[in-house]
Amino acid sequence: MSVHYKFKSSLDYDTVTFDGLHISVGDLKKSIMQQKKIGKVFDFDLQITNAQTKEVYAEEDSLIPKNASVIVSRVPNGNSAKKSWDRNDASSTLMPMVAVCKTIVFLLNFTF
Repeated sequence: MSVHYKFKSSLDYDTVTFDGLHISVGDLKKSIMQQKKIGKVFDFDLQITNAQTKEVYAEEDSLIPKNASVIVSRVPNGNSAKKSWDRNDASSTLMPMVAVCKTIVFLLNFTF
Protein backbone atom coordinates (compact mmCIF):
# COMPACT_ATOMS: atom_id res chain seq x y z
CA MET A 1 0.00 0.00 0.00
CA SER A 2 1.12 3.61 -0.20
CA VAL A 3 0.67 7.16 1.04
CA HIS A 4 1.12 10.12 -1.30
CA TYR A 5 2.90 13.16 0.10
CA LYS A 6 4.21 16.48 -1.06
CA PHE A 7 5.98 19.33 0.62
CA LYS A 8 4.05 22.58 0.91
CA SER A 9 6.17 24.26 -1.75
CA SER A 10 6.17 21.31 -4.15
CA LEU A 11 3.83 20.79 -7.07
CA ASP A 12 4.07 17.02 -7.42
CA TYR A 13 3.28 14.20 -5.00
CA ASP A 14 5.80 11.51 -4.08
CA THR A 15 4.91 8.08 -2.71
CA VAL A 16 5.88 6.07 0.36
CA THR A 17 5.06 2.39 0.08
CA PHE A 18 4.45 0.15 3.09
CA ASP A 19 2.83 -3.15 4.08
CA GLY A 20 -0.55 -3.08 5.78
CA LEU A 21 -3.63 -0.89 5.83
CA HIS A 22 -2.07 2.14 7.54
CA ILE A 23 1.25 3.70 8.55
CA SER A 24 2.09 5.60 11.72
CA VAL A 25 3.05 9.27 11.50
CA GLY A 26 6.47 8.47 12.98
CA ASP A 27 7.17 5.77 10.38
CA LEU A 28 5.99 8.08 7.59
CA LYS A 29 8.32 10.86 8.79
CA LYS A 30 11.27 8.45 8.87
CA SER A 31 10.48 7.22 5.36
CA ILE A 32 10.17 10.76 3.99
CA MET A 33 13.45 11.82 5.62
CA GLN A 34 15.19 8.78 4.10
CA GLN A 35 13.73 9.38 0.64
CA LYS A 36 14.57 13.09 0.64
CA LYS A 37 17.92 12.57 2.44
CA ILE A 38 17.21 15.20 5.08
CA GLY A 39 17.75 13.08 8.18
CA LYS A 40 21.16 14.37 9.29
CA VAL A 41 20.04 17.54 11.06
CA PHE A 42 17.44 17.40 13.83
CA ASP A 43 16.73 21.09 14.42
CA PHE A 44 13.37 20.74 12.67
CA ASP A 45 10.40 18.39 12.63
CA LEU A 46 8.03 17.38 9.87
CA GLN A 47 4.39 18.36 10.29
CA ILE A 48 2.00 16.02 8.49
CA THR A 49 -1.41 17.35 7.41
CA ASN A 50 -4.15 15.46 5.60
CA ALA A 51 -4.53 17.11 2.18
CA GLN A 52 -8.32 16.63 2.01
CA THR A 53 -9.48 17.27 5.59
CA LYS A 54 -6.63 19.63 6.66
CA GLU A 55 -6.29 17.57 9.88
CA VAL A 56 -2.84 17.90 11.41
CA TYR A 57 -1.48 14.60 12.69
CA ALA A 58 0.08 15.75 15.97
CA GLU A 59 0.82 12.39 17.62
CA GLU A 60 3.67 10.20 16.37
CA ASP A 61 1.54 7.08 16.81
CA SER A 62 -1.46 8.41 14.86
CA LEU A 63 -2.36 6.18 11.94
CA ILE A 64 -2.62 7.36 8.34
CA PRO A 65 -4.78 5.13 6.11
CA LYS A 66 -3.55 3.66 2.84
CA ASN A 67 -3.90 5.78 -0.32
CA ALA A 68 -4.13 8.99 1.74
CA SER A 69 -2.61 12.23 0.47
CA VAL A 70 -0.73 14.40 2.96
CA ILE A 71 1.07 17.74 2.97
CA VAL A 72 4.47 17.86 4.67
CA SER A 73 5.87 21.03 6.27
CA ARG A 74 9.21 21.58 7.98
CA VAL A 75 8.67 23.22 11.37
CA PRO A 76 11.19 24.24 14.04
CA ASN A 77 11.88 21.59 16.64
CA GLY A 78 10.49 22.65 20.02
CA ASN A 79 13.45 21.40 22.08
CA SER A 80 16.31 22.77 20.00
CA ALA A 81 18.69 25.23 21.58
CA LYS A 82 18.48 28.83 20.46
CA LYS A 83 21.12 30.03 18.07
CA SER A 84 23.45 32.75 19.28
CA TRP A 85 21.87 35.30 16.95
CA ASP A 86 18.39 34.52 18.35
CA ARG A 87 19.20 35.58 21.91
CA ASN A 88 17.75 38.80 23.20
CA ASP A 89 20.87 39.49 25.22
CA ALA A 90 21.99 43.03 24.28
CA SER A 91 25.57 42.44 25.40
CA SER A 92 26.01 39.53 22.98
CA THR A 93 25.14 41.77 20.01
CA LEU A 94 26.94 44.91 21.19
CA MET A 95 30.33 43.36 21.97
CA PRO A 96 31.24 42.56 18.32
CA MET A 97 30.13 46.05 17.27
CA VAL A 98 32.28 47.66 19.96
CA ALA A 99 35.28 45.66 18.76
CA VAL A 100 34.68 46.73 15.15
CA CYS A 101 34.33 50.39 16.15
CA LYS A 102 37.57 50.27 18.13
CA THR A 103 39.35 48.73 15.17
CA ILE A 104 38.05 51.41 12.81
CA VAL A 105 39.09 54.20 15.18
CA PHE A 106 42.55 52.64 15.52
CA LEU A 107 42.94 52.38 11.74
CA LEU A 108 41.77 55.95 11.20
CA ASN A 109 44.25 57.26 13.76
CA PHE A 110 47.02 55.18 12.26
CA THR A 111 46.49 56.40 8.69
CA PHE A 112 46.47 60.12 9.51
